[in-house]
Amino acid sequence: MENDSLLSKLYRRRGGRTIRYDLETTRALLEELALSPSSPPSVHVAGTSGKGSTSAMAESVLRAAGLKTGLFTSPHLLRFEERIRVSGREIPSGACRGVLERTLAADARQAARPGAREGTFFELSTAAAWDWFTREKTDIAVNECGLGGRLDATNVISPLVCVITPIALEHTEWLGDTLEKIASEKGGIIAPGVPVVLAPQSAEAEEVLLAIARERGAPVFRGRETVPVEGLGMGENGQRVRFALPGGAPQEADLPLWGPFQLDNASAALAAAWLAMRALGKRLSPEAAAAGLSAVRWPGRCDWLCRAPDILLDVGHTPDEAEALAGFLRIVKQNRKILLVAGLLRDKDPVFPRLGPRRGQAVGAGLGGRKRTRHAGGSPRNCGGSGGAPPGKALAVRRGRGSGGSVGAGNGRHRAFRRELRRRRPGPSPLVRGGVTPRRAGRTYSKPRSERSSSSSPR
Repeated sequence: MENDSLLSKLYRRRGGRTIRYDLETTRALLEELALSPSSPPSVHVAGTSGKGSTSAMAESVLRAAGLKTGLFTSPHLLRFEERIRVSGREIPSGACRGVLERTLAADARQAARPGAREGTFFELSTAAAWDWFTREKTDIAVNECGLGGRLDATNVISPLVCVITPIALEHTEWLGDTLEKIASEKGGIIAPGVPVVLAPQSAEAEEVLLAIARERGAPVFRGRETVPVEGLGMGENGQRVRFALPGGAPQEADLPLWGPFQLDNASAALAAAWLAMRALGKRLSPEAAAAGLSAVRWPGRCDWLCRAPDILLDVGHTPDEAEALAGFLRIVKQNRKILLVAGLLRDKDPVFPRLGPRRGQAVGAGLGGRKRTRHAGGSPRNCGGSGGAPPGKALAVRRGRGSGGSVGAGNGRHRAFRRELRRRRPGPSPLVRGGVTPRRAGRTYSKPRSERSSSSSPR
């Protein structure tokens, strides 16, 4: 890949506990790049579960409504360019080089200011995305938070609409060890006077979010109530849904994303798109909304890679997401055994107890620190360079629960997946779970060797 040297510089920008996290560095980057926080207009998405799916659906609906859209998400699957999209297309490699060069040059200038520091990977990525969206003259951009919200680099942007997807315990060493503390951090994106869409929340999280919204005068729209979405059944290519925009007649669409939890994500996305269009003085038609849902593409969440054997990928990593996945498997597994191939970072709680009642076998792949660091992704946990859990560490917890099924440990995510795929063909349906790294392994090894990408992020 022609941008390897520039990306290597980015990946070396590790965060960690020695970094003073605030928004000043990102603001300084935008200033050096002569970028406005309010142009283009934007939708800002934070939360624990479903924020990527929600962001992708909102962008697709806004694009179907005739807007030129930007989409900034993280982390990436195979290429850094996946993070930055305009009108559904990744930033071209040559253009990516240009924005990275400009961003790194701007960072050198702002870091020379008294008391300033160099930008982190995610701060630089955020500024690069905003530079590209501005140069492409997008009508609106959808920005997904990296970690938290209050001090996330994306929180320098002035949004038209904020969205908060379901909140659960995660990254407790950074965000706090209770739902209330985490909700306070995620709710930090709520902007004064700006509508906020809330996906279903726990009572503890919702109380905190509503208090922040009241304090800041932000109108609250609950996704389910604003745009109810009903599942009509799952099929080979996703699920049929029925929804109704405010004041509109019911409309049906084919949503190419599996899992009943995507219904709440679709409600939040549609509510956000409807509010954004209204803020722009435009109308979102039911037909455009249906077309946008039908056109969305978001790999990695209940994502069928291939059949014969059936290979399902899922990047969820919290207990709540594990339970949502288990519910989906109850629908589709049809009494088949399921092989679970999982890779977990040190800061992830084991998901196997929630999946334990499902009949099958689990194979674990521990992720080492070097591999974890190379996919920095903007989360401080990914930038500190400490080693990951040794293979099988999380699975040891699962062994002690006595819920049936056997558990093994693999020596690395790719090796574990390849070995089990060879052993199980045909056999139990392999399920690759536990974040983007095992998703990358599954996507790579489900392809013929000749088709495997050589442009993946450095390992």
